[in-house]
Amino acid sequence: MKIIHIITGLNNAGAEGVLTRLISNDKKNKHIIISLKGLDFFGNILLSKKITVYSMNLNKNYLNIKILFKINEIINEHNPNIIQSWMYHSDLIISILKIFFRIKIPIYWNVRNSNVPIKISNFKILLVIRICAIFSYFVPSKILSCAESIRKEHLKIGYKDIFTIIPNGFDPNLYDHNEYHRNKLRKYLNISNNFVIGIIGRWHPQKNHIFLFKLLNKLKKRKINNWKLVLAGRNINTKNISLLNLIKKYQIFDNCILLDERKRLNKIYNILDITVCTSLYGEGFQNVIAESMLSKVPVVSLDIGDAEYILDKVEDVIPINDENKMIELIAKYYNSFFGHKEFINQKRLLSRNKIISNFSIENMISKYEEVWSE
Repeated sequence: MKIIHIITGLNNAGAEGVLTRLISNDKKNKHIIISLKGLDFFGNILLSKKITVYSMNLNKNYLNIKILFKINEIINEHNPNIIQSWMYHSDLIISILKIFFRIKIPIYWNVRNSNVPIKISNFKILLVIRICAIFSYFVPSKILSCAESIRKEHLKIGYKDIFTIIPNGFDPNLYDHNEYHRNKLRKYLNISNNFVIGIIGRWHPQKNHIFLFKLLNKLKKRKINNWKLVLAGRNINTKNISLLNLIKKYQIFDNCILLDERKRLNKIYNILDITVCTSLYGEGFQNVIAESMLSKVPVVSLDIGDAEYILDKVEDVIPINDENKMIELIAKYYNSFFGHKEFINQKRLLSRNKIISNFSIENMISKYEEVWSE
């Protein structure tokens, strides 16, 4: 079977990583990728695996007539069995192509965001979402998603209920706890004797970093001081004046280590004692949660997207912006790290086993193949 994937871009982010894992490990089908933007991080990885990737190099004008014709030419050249679009702009473009070029090939959308924020999102994005809600009744044969929370949110917006849920899958060999690498990197960063908290994600209001900064300021006031906060993600660096001003405002500057965007997050997870997820909206299946757990790093998360489903009693899920409960849980891990380690060690083992048992890469591929074959 031949499948063309159309995706907004191939930068180092969640949906792009899932697509890369899917087609890198699927040996039964032939995959062709069309990126509306550039090759970016994952595009070069795909090319190194001899996978065909086209980049349209679009910036903001997604409805470029020349590009629409070019994409249609690629579709005609390869004559795929299925076209699968990933994320809103790609869903919109394949819908327009289907209407104006009368494409008869089955089209599957892949929707990845939950909790679409009416007041926060860019107006143009909201317009695209509303148009896609209308198109959902006559363009896609199916709408694929990685989380039940995404389905529920999009039904509220007006999407047709033709969703199939396929949770993200992970390779346990890529994420595992390595004590040697942990000790080496912690020594290099001079954090060997600290309780290390991690927050992984780009600098964006969605990620809600300020919520964690406020909590950690309160922890310091309670004389809980022997900790470091490791931050990794796009624009998490000393050039980000807004970020620097906030960590200074909340008096945690000396506790913070800014690592910017990293290609190999498994090394970062190894140095952490817990991962904290504070996103306010827009999350479906949070890869950071599963990757942390695979690396034997316990996770504390706000109740967003499918966080509760992924964690499933392994960890506590905190109601949105419940500062007191989040502080108490972080303090509990802190005290276990410096005292009786039985609690934190048990969480580490449970975390990894949970992901291996429920979210394997093989299971994800099998479910995609089942859908494609229908």
